[in-house]
Amino acid sequence: MATVLLQFPNLSVCVQEQKGDKMHSGQAL
Repeated sequence: MATVLLQFPNLSVCVQEQKGDKMHSGQAL
């Protein structure tokens, strides 16, 4: 998952805002 965060830094920010609630949806995208 760390690789995804490196490729999409903005995604990590969204995940932190959603407290990991959108983490699964982020992987789908």
